[in-house]
Amino acid sequence: MDFLQTIDFANPLWIALGCTSLCIIGVIVSFVLPIIGSILGIFIGIFEMFLGIFELGFGAISAGPIGCFGCLLTSILCGSCGAITLALVWVAPRCGTPEALNICRFLGS
Repeated sequence: MDFLQTIDFANPLWIALGCTSLCIIGVIVSFVLPIIGSILGIFIGIFEMFLGIFELGFGAISAGPIGCFGCLLTSILCGSCGAITLALVWVAPRCGTPEALNICRFLGS
């Protein structure tokens, strides 16, 4: 029973406060880490999407003449659809004005 005389009663208080603060920190960390992980997951997903686009582009370039034909044809078709849409957006407001182009007749204006 000699060891009871050497115990400082302030030590159990510090131990209890330390354990309590560790529990509180543990609860906070258990809520914060999944939130941080989901936010990082979103950023990683966006980054992987851009990397996938670059990988697709470089894969089309390095595929050779036969394997690249379908990608080239698709790119040309998408580009022509974009050019036609852009031309119609520029032409449509001019229909019915003195600056009207012949395509306005095709559009019915």
